[in-house]
Formats: sequence, structure tokens, C-alpha cells
Amino acid sequence: MKKILVIEEEPELRRLIEYNIDKNTKDVVSITVGTRQEGEDIFVKNADEIIAVFVDGTLPDGDEASLVRKLRGEYYFIGEIVAMSGDQTIQEDLMKAGCTKSLPKPFSFAELVKIIGYITQQEVS
Repeated sequence: MKKILVIEEEPELRRLIEYNIDKNTKDVVSITVGTRQEGEDIFVKNADEIIAVFVDGTLPDGDEASLVRKLRGEYYFIGEIVAMSGDQTIQEDLMKAGCTKSLPKPFSFAELVKIIGYITQQEVS
């Protein structure tokens, strides 16, 4: 089964993203975690099934850009990595590190659904 990993420290945003992935896709499930380390651990265990990663720009336990570089370096086959931050500088750093899409915070429902549809190449509503 295809999976999308969401690494976001804010529980409300995790639930929102998870809900929209699960509601708007077929044959794709979300895995949500709140820290860099949890995200890295889950990714390593599920790398062959993960098609995309949403990465919060301000996780409580680490350098998000180095995580993106590590995923790109060791798991070059990963599809999209989506940078999420309300800070323009952090957003730019994540994009330079290897993110392929940007979802600036605060984001709209329409923006989130559009990115989920792009990642899964499915029509979403």
C-alpha cells in the first residue's frame, strides 16, 4: 500500500492533513508523526511504500533541512517532499535541501487538496 508520511509537530495540522489524505485518495494511507526522529524512523521502516513526505519547517528536535538532504541522498527514489512553513527563509532552505513542493503556512484547504492530488495523481475534491 502506498503511504504519505506527515512530519508535523502541531497535532491539529497533523490530523487535518491525515484526514484529507485518507478522505481524498484511494489506495493511499497517511502516517503522521510529530518529531524529526519519529519521521526518520518511520521512513526507514516503510521506505519502499512511501510516495511522499510532508515536512514541517520547525520541528522540536532537529534540523529539518538535514533530514530532507538525508532522504534525498539515501532514498533518491522518494517522490515528492513538501516543505511546510510560515517562515519564508525556512521554506527556501527546505526547497534548497531537496523539497519539491512548497505549502506555506497558513495554507488553505484548496492548496492542501491540490498538492495531495498532484502527489497521488488522483482527482480530489
